[in-house]
Amino acid sequence: IIITRKRVKQSLERVMTETEQHRDRVKELEREGRKVNDALAELRQTRMDLGSQNEHFAARRDLLTDEVSRGEAEVETLRTELHRRRSRLTSLLEIQERYEGFQRGTRAVMQGATSITASGAPDAIRGVVADVVRAPEQLEVAVEAALGDRLGGVLVSEPQVGLAAIGYLKSGGGGRSAFVPIETRSAVPQIVPPTPSSPSRGFEGEGGASSWMSPAWDEGARGKIEVEDRTQLVSASLAAPVAGEGILGRMADMVTFADGYEGVGKRLLGRTVVVDQLERALELHAQGVTDRLVTLDGDMIDEDGVVAGGSRDAQGAGVLAQKREMRDLEEIVGKLEHDLSEAMARLVTAKTELKQVVKALEGLRTQVHEGEVAIMGHEKDETRVRGELERHRDRLGQLGNEQLELEHRLRAIELDETTARDRKQHAIDRMAELERDQLDLISAVASFRDRLDELSAALTEARVRAAQLGEKRAAAESSALRLQ
Repeated sequence: IIITRKRVKQSLERVMTETEQHRDRVKELEREGRKVNDALAELRQTRMDLGSQNEHFAARRDLLTDEVSRGEAEVETLRTELHRRRSRLTSLLEIQERYEGFQRGTRAVMQGATSITASGAPDAIRGVVADVVRAPEQLEVAVEAALGDRLGGVLVSEPQVGLAAIGYLKSGGGGRSAFVPIETRSAVPQIVPPTPSSPSRGFEGEGGASSWMSPAWDEGARGKIEVEDRTQLVSASLAAPVAGEGILGRMADMVTFADGYEGVGKRLLGRTVVVDQLERALELHAQGVTDRLVTLDGDMIDEDGVVAGGSRDAQGAGVLAQKREMRDLEEIVGKLEHDLSEAMARLVTAKTELKQVVKALEGLRTQVHEGEVAIMGHEKDETRVRGELERHRDRLGQLGNEQLELEHRLRAIELDETTARDRKQHAIDRMAELERDQLDLISAVASFRDRLDELSAALTEARVRAAQLGEKRAAAESSALRLQ
């Protein structure tokens, strides 16, 4: 019983120790399970957030892709249009640099301007009249007709520059040209008598139109040009209002000029009136109008009553339209360059953002993949923890049953031990009683043994005496026999 009880106690202690270990392990697993569940919940929420971000970035990527496609198309369209317009502008600039459409003398002076003004001011020759006139499109034909050869007249800073240019043309046989000084005191020059070395006729351009430039500008003529100051009379004449049926207005008021050249424009066009048709011009001239009358079609009646008109095949025809086209092209090219720059900037911005969005999407995919891997790992951990918890709980149940069984056995053993103890005490008492009886019996046995010894000794003595008697009997019998 003691051994059994000891074994049962040892088993019970082992079971309780193992139960405690399993309970501690269950607590650890429950804490780990809560951590895993919290981590799983966070990872799943993160996955949902990443999914939303991925959808947002995917939509932004598609939008940027379309924007980049449209931007590339826009840039290509603008670049093509800019190239076309710039090519046209370059062609017109080349034509302008060659002064095509102007008289040969004008081309010679403008191309040799450096030689003519080598010792003078760098801005002595400032271009041609067509460069500074800004006529509306509907007035271009009329302005070209009104100016005639003077449309290609060379603008000079002072009359002396014109003298030098005339000498340059004469020395090189470069033709003839008109020269328009930027500033002058009067529009009515008084010419000094010619010298024998200079011709007495007026200076005529190649187109046959007479120039108002004094012949004293000839290189060989060194006489002074005397002028009469009629500035106030001219100003009053230019300021006089022009009105009436079919009269569109004074040309100088309807045309603009480049900055600094308004005086030149007023001198050239101040006494020119624009009317709707040639018949109207003839009526006005017949009524005594002394101004030069020009129609929108380019037909003209000058103050002397000379009528000029016809098709536009003269020198300088279309120059103002060409100049206007160049100005428009410069504005268009500037706007196209600005639009192209902005479109390219938008395209670069869209491509940069698209690259960033694609990179962000790749990063999100990587994060989603890593999140999925982490979720799978935590789900495995959750399954492992759950399985291990079940195993430990099952083992705890088994250990509980085993503990109950061992405690029952221990109580049974204790009960058996109590019964055995009682029986032992009874046995001890019985043994004491038996020992007393044994002692009594031993004492009796000893007494009987002593008596037995006495009896044995008496028996032995009796036997000896009997033997002796036997011998005596035998001897007697032998003697008797012998005696017989």
